[in-house]
Amino acid sequence: MSTRAGFSLIELITVLAVVVLLTGLLLPALTHVRESVNRVLSASNLRQIGLGVTMYDRDYNVLPYSRELRFHRPHELMAAWAGTQTGWDGLGRLWSGHYVSSPEVFYSPSHRGLHPFARYTSEWMSPTGARIYMNYHYGGDVDWLQVSRRRSLASGIEILLATDGLRTRSDFNHRVGMNQLRGDGSVRWREDNSIYDSLPIDISVHAPPPADLESIVRAFRTIESGPED
Repeated sequence: MSTRAGFSLIELITVLAVVVLLTGLLLPALTHVRESVNRVLSASNLRQIGLGVTMYDRDYNVLPYSRELRFHRPHELMAAWAGTQTGWDGLGRLWSGHYVSSPEVFYSPSHRGLHPFARYTSEWMSPTGARIYMNYHYGGDVDWLQVSRRRSLASGIEILLATDGLRTRSDFNHRVGMNQLRGDGSVRWREDNSIYDSLPIDISVHAPPPADLESIVRAFRTIESGPED
């Protein structure tokens, strides 16, 4: 009679230990690769948004209009649809005006917060009244604090057209930095983990605490005026 050799318990435990060790070593590397890919995809989205803004500006000689800024709500510049009374607003006007081909352009693959594209897919085609949030924060057509000051593409790289969401921490897509769309159409990455920590954990739509609004404005100013990598 022939006998068949099998694994001993010690050999099996050894193999499992090696597999666990290799998995532990590879996961951080795979996570880093995935995040690097997501940054590239997010940058591509912003370039498409930048192209849409450029075409919109060419047709109307202004940046996409935002009523939210006229209501002194710069924290709501992530809203593409601001409700039935306002309708499409800010970057949402690029969609309603057919300057972007898909609403998915407005969403970052790195987003882990409350506003994934899947939540709003049907709303983009037929808004029912609720707000539609994007993953990118619009820089606005006028200054956040002085609405009489108009912003223009003529300022080129000096103005920030859009960046990762700044409304709350969960809206800041990459945690350790952000992609920035500039007025000249370029997209640049900035490494900065202090922005995330400075943002509100949560915020009210209509009446954010003064400290929260101040921190969002400060974060935007820092990104717009700071150096890029």
